[in-house]
Amino acid sequence: MKKLLLSICLLPSYFLLAQERHPVSGEPLKYCGQTEATQELYKKYPYLKNAVEIIEQQQEQQKVNPETNQPPVYTIPVVVHILHNYGSENIPDANVKDAIRILNEDFRKLNADTASVVAAFKSLVADAEIEFKLAQLDPNGICTNGIDRIATPRTYKANDASKLNIWPRSKYLNIWTVNNIASGAAGYTYVPASVNGSPSIDGIIILYNYFGALAPSSAGTARALTHEIGHWINLQHCWGSTNQPNVSCGDDGVSDTPITKGWTTCNLTTNDVCNAGIQENVQNYMEYAYCQRMFTTLQATRMRFALTSSTAQRNNLWTTANLAATGVSTAVQLCTADFKTSKTVVCVGTSVTFTDLSWNGTMTSWQWDFDNDLTTDATTQNPIYTYTAAGVYSVKLTVGDGVTTKTVTKSSLIVVLANTASMQAPFSEGFENTGYPYSDWYNTSASNNANVWTRVTTAAYTGSASLKLDNYTPTSGDIDEFITPSIDMSTVTSPTMNFRLAYVRKNSTDTLDQLRVLTSVNCGSTWSQRYLKDFSTLPTTTTTSSSFTPTSATQWRQDNVPISNVNGQTNVRFRFEFTGHGVGNNIYLDDINITGVVSVEEEFATDFGFNAYPNPFGESTTISFTLANKHTVSLGIYDIIGKEVVEVSNPAELNAGSYSLPLNKHTLTSGIYFVKLNVDGYSVMKKVIVE
Repeated sequence: MKKLLLSICLLPSYFLLAQERHPVSGEPLKYCGQTEATQELYKKYPYLKNAVEIIEQQQEQQKVNPETNQPPVYTIPVVVHILHNYGSENIPDANVKDAIRILNEDFRKLNADTASVVAAFKSLVADAEIEFKLAQLDPNGICTNGIDRIATPRTYKANDASKLNIWPRSKYLNIWTVNNIASGAAGYTYVPASVNGSPSIDGIIILYNYFGALAPSSAGTARALTHEIGHWINLQHCWGSTNQPNVSCGDDGVSDTPITKGWTTCNLTTNDVCNAGIQENVQNYMEYAYCQRMFTTLQATRMRFALTSSTAQRNNLWTTANLAATGVSTAVQLCTADFKTSKTVVCVGTSVTFTDLSWNGTMTSWQWDFDNDLTTDATTQNPIYTYTAAGVYSVKLTVGDGVTTKTVTKSSLIVVLANTASMQAPFSEGFENTGYPYSDWYNTSASNNANVWTRVTTAAYTGSASLKLDNYTPTSGDIDEFITPSIDMSTVTSPTMNFRLAYVRKNSTDTLDQLRVLTSVNCGSTWSQRYLKDFSTLPTTTTTSSSFTPTSATQWRQDNVPISNVNGQTNVRFRFEFTGHGVGNNIYLDDINITGVVSVEEEFATDFGFNAYPNPFGESTTISFTLANKHTVSLGIYDIIGKEVVEVSNPAELNAGSYSLPLNKHTLTSGIYFVKLNVDGYSVMKKVIVE
């Protein structure tokens, strides 16, 4: 019989589905890379092959009544590390729970499809009496749901270096879900003997869309994890230690799985290839056919023996002491209160849906405060709330399970904007004023980390300042955006937009960064993409491995954005969104200009010579304008969300001439305001800054 020396299962592109396509993404399914990975590990650790052979021989010799006085069911605590960069690989908790459900069905013979196992193997379908539970306590004894989310670029081209934040393998089965794997595989793991002395790489890496049955995975790819855990508990492929099916007839060291070449299709009738008249176990979980249904009785025995062995500390996982230490044998605790929102930037009158994400335990009560007034606004789990006044709101949630309560407050979470614009086209911004983000600008980061768009004076195309996003630091991978104030575009036709940009790649393998510009005419409820450039079109100068700072005008480029979609709109916002992965280089922006053909009304308004001086001002400023004819005129002061805070003058009919009105600070606090001059139904605005 062939011995398994090292098992790294990288599920093949023909695994599970005969059409060789992922049923959700439509991409070709992944090929197995065991042979290559095995040889690479042996090259790195030449002694390993002999060491593994010795351990395997010792275990074979010791395999006598391995389960004497052992519990009938082995429970394995599990932690799932979700490696993501805020993309679709950041799968929800429900997908993790679904994957654990499928494992328990497969290992306990609870999967309904055992009914379709062929007659030759139906009596061999085994309940392995192995179960899996998400950990309830982390290595420090702190409450957890067994799901560890890690924002990192190592979700791409994943390998053993992607096994981040590993929890002690003597206490937990570590699983990492990733976006893609360096070898092009769907998942891989090591058998116990091969990692006996290497705890830092002990565990399973698997693609996010081969994990559980929920989208973006599928029922067709759901058994990928079952297959991997079979290896993790010392099972070979049914055809033996070669990692490619259909190479030669092979033996997996288990006597009730017939010798086979391995199957990539579900041939249940003419599969006696290696020995005439002896059917092969095509439906085995350790096969590559798309119709996996079962472990055999002796496969179950082999796995249970591996769990009683000290090799790779598998024998500690299911002990009473460890089940208590990891919390899986005690009642589920309420760990923390948490929630998400359907929107964070909305117009007045817009409804926001709040979704409870508290874990663990069974919640029985919810108290929500949506508007900072210290009163309960809702008591249902997932309420909808409509904001009727402009402002910035914190949201508080208190949840309870009948025994314990937990509270979370998310400060300045909901920005409710007025339904009218605070700026008027033409609009320009060169970031020369300090204090960015300015009033009515919004700067966000998907991970709320420190690497956000920042005003710097180390580089600029014009003037002395620009916006910079640090995308060079390895921990800076994120989706970072800034949103402009709302701009009234109705005063121009044929609107245009351009800005200055400076960006370089770090190296030739940097293919992940991209910049988008989007527009919204409904306070951010929906966005329309107007500009997208990636690694191939975004750079403005040559690649550099050092942290990039533009040093000359030639390293900048002016890019134009088509914005005909906002023509005539009165409430337009622009969003600049950079998706960085912490493996690229810095990006700089300057001189945003939004303009167009000025309308007749706007030309008329500019004839008024409307001005405020001094500006900025401390105690007072003077507002001046000139009328060429008799008009009905009024003046008002508005804050950044469009609320009138001071009525300077009521509508009055004025004769032709020049007018000056003093504006005193009075009750105005420091910040940005807008003086609106209304003339016979037309209006023009002037920004003023109170120091």
